[in-house]
Amino acid sequence: MYGIVIATHGNFASGIYSGLKLICGDFANVKVVDFVEGDTTEILDAKLKAAYEEVKSYGNVLFLTDLAGGSPFTRAVMLFSELPNVRILSGLSFPILYMATLADAENIDEGTKFILDEAKAATMVYVPEERKEEVIADDGI
Repeated sequence: MYGIVIATHGNFASGIYSGLKLICGDFANVKVVDFVEGDTTEILDAKLKAAYEEVKSYGNVLFLTDLAGGSPFTRAVMLFSELPNVRILSGLSFPILYMATLADAENIDEGTKFILDEAKAATMVYVPEERKEEVIADDGI
């Protein structure tokens, strides 16, 4: 099991985690960092450090962020990317979060690949089969 920090702009982190809890229940290994209006990067750094402290006992830690290049991503990179047991992912989606809670923590690189591969496979567009036009007989009613 990984330690997971969800870090996003606005309340996306709280919102996506609430969806996960609805389906799967609460996770002690998941912490949420919302980077909200009025927060400075110093405040964000403090939130990220506090969340990391709460999940580092799980050994391997994943930071799941919304946008590569955004503040939650870049601050996590600046603070934690040198740690061998940490990986920072961007493009957060429900499939990424869900797969992260299922992934094996033995090898963080294999686990990260599993998460991304499964999330990519779950990202799709539904296209219905062509429907045959029904011919409706006019019976005068």
